[in-house]
Amino acid sequence: MSADEIRVAIAEALGWTRAISPLQARGDNVPRHWKGPKGVIVNHTPNFPGDLNAAKDAAVKICDTEKKIGDFNYHLHQACGLKAFREYGNTDRTEFANNTASALDICTALLKALGIWKEGE
Repeated sequence: MSADEIRVAIAEALGWTRAISPLQARGDNVPRHWKGPKGVIVNHTPNFPGDLNAAKDAAVKICDTEKKIGDFNYHLHQACGLKAFREYGNTDRTEFANNTASALDICTALLKALGIWKEGE
C-alpha cells in the first residue's frame, strides 16, 4: 500500500469521513476535505505513516480489545521483533519491537491486525 492509502485506511478506521467544506464553492459536491471524529472539517488527515506520534495514537485508539492488541503485537513483532532475534540474539522481542518500530511499521502492523492491509499494491 502507498503512504496515502495507509493514511486513508487508518483515518477511516478511526472514524474520519470524506466531507464537503462549507467554504467549498457552491454546486461543487465533490468531497475534498475530511471530517474528524470530533466533527471538525480539515484539509488532510494526520500523516500516520510519517508521524510516529500519530501512528502510536492511532494504535492505542484502535486496539481497544485483547484480540486487537494481540494481533497488533504479533504483526509488529513480525516487522521488528524477529529482527531483534536475528541481530542481537536472545533479546526481549516485545520491548525491542516497541522501541524500534517506525511509524510505517506501526501502521503496517495495525492494518494487518485489522485485516485491511493490501499486499503488493
